[in-house]
Amino acid sequence: MPVFVYKALDIQTGRSIEDRGEFRDLRHLYLFLRASNCVLVRYHERQERARKLFAKVRRLELAEWCRNLSFLLAAGVPIVQALEDLRRGTGNTLLKDALRGVLALLQEGYSFAESLKKYPKVFPPVLCSLAGIGEETGRLDRTLEDAAVHFTRVDDLISQTKRALWYPCFIVAAMMVALGVWFVYVLPKVFTMFTDMHLSLPLPTRILMKAADTMQRYWPALPALALLLIGLWIFSRKSEKLRVLLERGLLRVPIVGRAWRLSILAFFFEYMSLLLGSGLDVLRSLDLLRRSVPSQRLKVLVPVVEKSIGQGASLAESCEAAGFFNLMELRMIRTGEESGRLVDQLKLLGSFYYKQLITFVETLPKVLEPVLLSVAGVVFLGIVLALLGPIYELIGAIGKMR
Repeated sequence: MPVFVYKALDIQTGRSIEDRGEFRDLRHLYLFLRASNCVLVRYHERQERARKLFAKVRRLELAEWCRNLSFLLAAGVPIVQALEDLRRGTGNTLLKDALRGVLALLQEGYSFAESLKKYPKVFPPVLCSLAGIGEETGRLDRTLEDAAVHFTRVDDLISQTKRALWYPCFIVAAMMVALGVWFVYVLPKVFTMFTDMHLSLPLPTRILMKAADTMQRYWPALPALALLLIGLWIFSRKSEKLRVLLERGLLRVPIVGRAWRLSILAFFFEYMSLLLGSGLDVLRSLDLLRRSVPSQRLKVLVPVVEKSIGQGASLAESCEAAGFFNLMELRMIRTGEESGRLVDQLKLLGSFYYKQLITFVETLPKVLEPVLLSVAGVVFLGIVLALLGPIYELIGAIGKMR
């Protein structure tokens, strides 16, 4: 949509307003200003594709917006006025433009949920569905508050998962860089000195020399490998099949795989408890889950569960057919279905795996640090021992020369 930069006059206060926003055409700009009791003074169109390419509404910003809107609605503020106040108060231009469009659509007779659906890059499907449920039940403020809590929880889950994944990767990469510097720059100079002195080298030293020579000869392949991995990661953002394969491989890595599985389970149970608790049926909840979660493993897993439920199976039986959930999780889902407390059981599972992930992230450095330090100590001790023999021989040779 085109971006209009305009100047308007507030009829009630006489205040001059200079602003900008996305509108489908000039007519929608007029409708928007008329709803705000303003008169258009002048305007011009401007293209801002580059800004839109990199603009983003962060999950915590969306959570804050939902919480503020819920508070205003609960206080009795009309939704149009509440949205206008929040639009003027936000500093995110993408969110501000979307809210301006939502206000224009509300003036045309669209519902709040339908207006949000027109801006899928800003308002996710989960929020649109919760807004629709809130409008139907007259509890929009409550469903918006639930959405705010949910977005905050999901953001925390993602940040904790990233912490769990990046820490061991960073430590291992730092160790590899240190070893690379030793093998490419330090050790070859030492070995050159040993060769010039015609020293008899023991087997460990000869093995170390061979390793350093191989590393020095093929070290340009390491940056190429790093670039290949970066390219693979960039390409995976556009290829769902590649992301699925990478996630499957990730789940098989001992430490990283556990963190990723905890994150997937926390996501699944968190979303399902929220959506089922809001009044949606199981199939609709699974469809929204598939379109909202970032995990490609879940995106592949959910259709299997949906197909099984469509054939008449229960949620517990469908999850068992997916082959991803363990006996404890299946037992709790089955117990929830039999007792009519499925939402409570899913919420309990979501909280359980959320706490498990937090605990795992907090204890991971304490467990990894001694292990990685021990490995690094053994490697560098081997290097030192391989160098000690020739160095002692060199010192003895210098002593004899004196």
